[in-house]
Amino acid sequence: MIDLYFEIKEEFPSDDSDADQDIYLPAKELFDEVNKWMAKGNSLIDAAKKMALLMAEMSRLVQEGGDKRELIRCAHEIVKYGQLVAKLSREISAKVEI
Repeated sequence: MIDLYFEIKEEFPSDDSDADQDIYLPAKELFDEVNKWMAKGNSLIDAAKKMALLMAEMSRLVQEGGDKRELIRCAHEIVKYGQLVAKLSREISAKVEI
């Protein structure tokens, strides 16, 4: 189980020349989109926001040619939160009657 008790930054890291734009821009779009929704107590939004921040971190790591272990750790975290987003989405859709 993924711990959802993490502190989420309310500001996305600023765009700088060190960010890999192929990763940074979609991460920024995701962060901006989830900020449109009420996040307090919403695990799905919290997980999506965390994923966006991790993607921004990955873009920085890619651009800087950073430590491979750190890059792998970051990718692993993105996958974990992606799986959580999928799980929570399935739970929500199961509760909706069509």
